[in-house]
Amino acid sequence: MSASALPVKMGSRALFFDAMSATGVPVLEEVLNASPSVLSDRSTAHILDKIIESVPSVRQRIADWNRVAAEMEAKGVCSGHAHFRLGILHLINDLDESKGISHLERAYEQDQQFVTGREPHRLAAYRVLSLVKDFLADLRSRKDWQALQLDPKCRGILISTLLALYDATARQRVLDMHAWTFNPFFAIFKNDRLRLFAGENYFCAQSLLEWVETDAGHAFLLTNEYPFARSIIGLYGGVLEAILAEKLSTAGRKSLGMLIGDAYKQGYLKLGTRLCALATILLYFRNHVHPDKEIARTDYFIDMNVAKGLKNAIDLAIEDLQPKAPSEAERK
Repeated sequence: MSASALPVKMGSRALFFDAMSATGVPVLEEVLNASPSVLSDRSTAHILDKIIESVPSVRQRIADWNRVAAEMEAKGVCSGHAHFRLGILHLINDLDESKGISHLERAYEQDQQFVTGREPHRLAAYRVLSLVKDFLADLRSRKDWQALQLDPKCRGILISTLLALYDATARQRVLDMHAWTFNPFFAIFKNDRLRLFAGENYFCAQSLLEWVETDAGHAFLLTNEYPFARSIIGLYGGVLEAILAEKLSTAGRKSLGMLIGDAYKQGYLKLGTRLCALATILLYFRNHVHPDKEIARTDYFIDMNVAKGLKNAIDLAIEDLQPKAPSEAERK
């Protein structure tokens, strides 16, 4: 039986998936013509990913996901996955974030309406929105050099860095995430006291993130998640402060924002690099230890998902600061 011969009006989910396993990946039309019970099955999202995400053309992928969203909404089933994919595609490929944010918010609304057994604010759409929506709005409102990261030539690295932080939140356990030993800090710091400060902050945050995954930690988070997440981000911001104080010739007693500004002026942070994007992201979320920033948020709060994302941010920054092995040409 060929894929083109697959029955398109199957009402039984078991029949549909049995037929699919026998014929390979069906074409999009066949999936869209399936019954609401098939379309609402979680396995269907994986099938749609295989069909649509393999298409080379971004424009065609956007068109296909729009078709999926429209068909699912017409049949009264959750279109959250389609809107999530559209949100990511628009964030990566558009010149601004408006359409991407709109689709992600629609995906979150669908999660709230249809998803059972899982908390909507723990799902993918909310996790992306908590990292990108207010951050990008704040960056767009700035009148300094940091806003230049939204220009087309720099935007790609900024968005890809944000999405890399989101990817880290998809891991269920902190123990499944990368963690540095103390050795990389010797490569970054010559100043023993700054190295000690950065290491204390980093390993304290790591230990706390691991602790909250214990039974006692889970109980603690039931009433303390938001201040705990802000505390973790504050510790990671301290690591970045120590790094910049080590690298800059005019550090002194300065805030993280002032240190980042000096790093840009001295050429240590360069537009269009991942390290520059990470510094900007860490600064934005670090500032939410201050009440004026935090109370202004009305949704997509800074929770443990964001804290785990910022752990990944500082891990990536440490990676970027490690000495690079000489190229083959340099060795000759």
